[in-house]
Amino acid sequence: TGVRIRGVDPTRTNVTVNGIPLNDSESHGVFWVNMPDFASSVEDMQVQRGVGTSSNGGAAFGASINVNSNQINKEAYGKLDNSFGSFNTVRNTVSAGSGLLNNRFAMDARLSRITSDGYIDRASSNLRSFYLSGGWYGEKSSLKANVFAGHEVTYQAWYGTPESRIEGDEQEMLDYAARNGLSQEETDNLLNSGRTYNFYTYENEVDNYQQEHYQLLFNHQFNKKWRANVAGHYTRGKGYYEQFRESDDFSTYGYSPLTVEGDTVDQMDVIRRRWLDNHFYGGVFYTDYNNGKGLNITLGGGANAYDGDHYGEVIWAEFTPDNRIRDRYYDNNGFKVDAHGYLKGTYDWNKFTFFGDLQFRYIDYTFLGVDEVSGELADVTQNVQYNFFNPKGGFSYTLNKQNSLYASYAVANREPVRRDFRESTPENRPQHETLYNLEVGYRYKTTKGFFNANV
Repeated sequence: TGVRIRGVDPTRTNVTVNGIPLNDSESHGVFWVNMPDFASSVEDMQVQRGVGTSSNGGAAFGASINVNSNQINKEAYGKLDNSFGSFNTVRNTVSAGSGLLNNRFAMDARLSRITSDGYIDRASSNLRSFYLSGGWYGEKSSLKANVFAGHEVTYQAWYGTPESRIEGDEQEMLDYAARNGLSQEETDNLLNSGRTYNFYTYENEVDNYQQEHYQLLFNHQFNKKWRANVAGHYTRGKGYYEQFRESDDFSTYGYSPLTVEGDTVDQMDVIRRRWLDNHFYGGVFYTDYNNGKGLNITLGGGANAYDGDHYGEVIWAEFTPDNRIRDRYYDNNGFKVDAHGYLKGTYDWNKFTFFGDLQFRYIDYTFLGVDEVSGELADVTQNVQYNFFNPKGGFSYTLNKQNSLYASYAVANREPVRRDFRESTPENRPQHETLYNLEVGYRYKTTKGFFNANV
């Protein structure tokens, strides 16, 4: 569910699928649960540590992960893959491909299902996905379309099991409940559960989300020295997580207090859904020149837009003022444009290989944030813009067939995430992050082994 490289969290690791950005534009995270069993359609993955070369998505501080989906299969095939495990865990995958037809066309398809009761109480999962790819392959050109989607329903189980529950110490459990303000019902759940204790008991405390990806990839080889790649993409995501909330304030949902039998009531139990409804679309390109004599130059770039609605609705309430069930108690939008261009190259000279990479990135983000209006805090639509210059350079030196040295220096910039903007005013808003990355390394390699050292 999460990958850390060099201790850096996933929001600072840049992930692409076939060169197309996967990181969420607002949170910068990658939610693999939205792509169940995608590994069954992966040809290869490349992990590049540190500041990545100019690719797409959020800035890469810890690493870049580049995923390539299935390449062309020349022979027809069919495959059924089933796995079974503890806690009623089942994984079913069926895949098939046409092979190369008339030396020009090929299609591949996959259908997957993963279900499990989970180890933690009620922490069930129901994941479904498909992958469909079709391509035309000419002598110098290829055109390929990919469609893949996933739907996940997972019961929430974010909290760990308290040490007192693991050890079965009743007094320590009661102390834990008191420290954390647990209700009597929540305390009973803690006392009567085992090691698989889950704080949540509401039967439908689930995350329910569907994400669809559409990719169109075109490659063309002009001659031995020049080639080009253009890709368009569209991602559609929509879903919610459902919560039971005990004794929430009326004001949270815009309700006015009620008078019940002479008493003023301003708190109630509610069941709510908090929604994400988003569109992500754009394109990337590059053109590559290789003179066959040690010089390689790439000019590329991309632009994409993210349009995301965030809203919440009450689907049940202990008290329902004005019958406002399913009214949206908050509703806001984030719109982000992200564009970049780069020029990078490598040059071989004697035993040296030099490389350089110059990238410019522009960001325009409009969102609903907190600001001071007439002496009070209020939600106000705001806009921020960033212009980042990210240079990289370095060299490698080959001493002989077994030994080589390298050094590089790179700069990366990264804008704050949505939460940083939403939970601050323009006066105390966090600044963007800048990373300066210096690396020096040594490699020794023989036919029987290797040794790498990196600082």
